[in-house]
Amino acid sequence: MTIKDWSTTTSTALRDSWARIINYLPNLIGALVIIVIGVLIANLLKWVVTRLISATGIQRSFDDLQFAKTIKSAGLNSNLAVISGEFVKWVVIILFLIPSASVLGLPQVSDVLDGIIRYLPNVGVAVIIVFFGGLFAEFIGHVVRATGASFGSQTANALSALSRYIIYVFAILS
Repeated sequence: MTIKDWSTTTSTALRDSWARIINYLPNLIGALVIIVIGVLIANLLKWVVTRLISATGIQRSFDDLQFAKTIKSAGLNSNLAVISGEFVKWVVIILFLIPSASVLGLPQVSDVLDGIIRYLPNVGVAVIIVFFGGLFAEFIGHVVRATGASFGSQTANALSALSRYIIYVFAILS
C-alpha cells in the first residue's frame, strides 16, 4: 500500500465520518429539545404536586404515624410533598426520555424505560397501601391500648405495639 492509497483511505474515512455526524445532528438536537421540554414540564408538575399536597394537610396525618417517626429517626426525608413532587418529576422525565431515545435510534433504551414506566403504577399502589395500612395500624393500636387499659391490663402498650406492627407487616407485604 502506498502513501497515496493511505491518503485516499484516510480522506474517505474522514468524509464518511463527517457525513454521519452531520446526518445525525438533527436527531441529536431533536432529542435534546425533547429532554429540555420534559425537564421543564417535570419541574412545573413537581411544583404543582408539592403545593397540592402541602395544601391538603396529608402531611399531618402521615406525621402522626409511627412509621413516619421511624423514618425521621433514621434521618430520612419524610415530607410527603417533597417525595411526591420528586416522584412525579422523575416519572415525567422518564416519559420524555423514551421518545428522545427513539429519536436517537436507541430502541433498547426505550424498551428499558418503557418497562420502568409500566412498573411504576405497582409502586404507586404499594405506597398507597402502606400509607392507609399505617393509618389503620395506628387506629387499631389506639383501640387495643384503650381496650386493654379499660380492663386494667398491664400489657396494653405491648399489645398495642404488637397489633400495630402486625398490621404494618401485612401492609408492607401486600
